[in-house]
Amino acid sequence: MTVAAGISECELLAAAINSAPELRREARFPYHPHVTVAQDVPPEVLDKAYEDLADFSALFEVEAFTLFSHSGATRWQPRRDFRLGGPN
Repeated sequence: MTVAAGISECELLAAAINSAPELRREARFPYHPHVTVAQDVPPEVLDKAYEDLADFSALFEVEAFTLFSHSGATRWQPRRDFRLGGPN
């Protein structure tokens, strides 16, 4: 699903994350804000999800996020939590 509002903020956040030496990585694809609703599913399941969510809309605030990493041997693993909005 495409993110419709907050795109520039997401892009700035992604750039800030990638600027940290311990988090920097070479991107395989250009960054684009999105929400993944299905992955590694048969095409008919993906088509059904696309149809079912055609009119879906959500508005929410994000206070924190978790950075995940993936190695070839394991699935996605949480790496670090980040709070947004400055120091608490």
